[in-house]
Formats: sequence, structure tokens, C-alpha cells
Amino acid sequence: MLPFTGSAEGDFFTGEIIGTGVDTQKIEKDQLVSLSARYMLEGKDYTGKECKIFIENNGSSLDNCIPTLVTDSEALAAWQQADLVSRVMPAEKGVTVQIWEKEEAV
Repeated sequence: MLPFTGSAEGDFFTGEIIGTGVDTQKIEKDQLVSLSARYMLEGKDYTGKECKIFIENNGSSLDNCIPTLVTDSEALAAWQQADLVSRVMPAEKGVTVQIWEKEEAV
């Protein structure tokens, strides 16, 4: 279990992690088998209203994680039912997590 802090910057939300998030990595026989990060952000949605977002991001690799969000923001409420995906990328001081709505196959 790895504790972490951080911030969020985007078109729809800007804020900071409340306290410390936790990244849980399960490794069996020197092979990573699951990732799970949980954290809560406090900040402002794109309408300027203060809000909180809880994120649980689970997956089997850094480029294959499925986030679940819970928020008290009316403007961002649709994210709670959206089909989301994420990518975790190495950064200079830790990682960058990008979350977006999964595109439908045409």
C-alpha cells in the first residue's frame, strides 16, 4: 500500500486530494496482478461551485484501469453513471492520471 497526495487540474474540475490517498498494488510471483487507488478530492467544478469527488480506480495495468466516481456536484453528477476509463502515466514527481468517458464503438 502506497500513500499519496496530489491535485486535479482539468476543464471540468480543479482541486486537491483531501488527506492522503492510497494505492494498493497486489504482486504475485514478481508479476503485478491488480491496482487499486482510492482518494477524495475537494475543489470547484466548472460552474465555480465547491464540491468533492471520491475516486476508486481499479485495474490490471497502468493503461487499463476503470474509475468509479461519487460526487456532491450537481454539474458533475452524470460522471457517477458514466462509462469511464483511465490511464496512469509516469510523471516527473509521481504519476498523472487521466480520466475520460469511454467512446462508443461505431
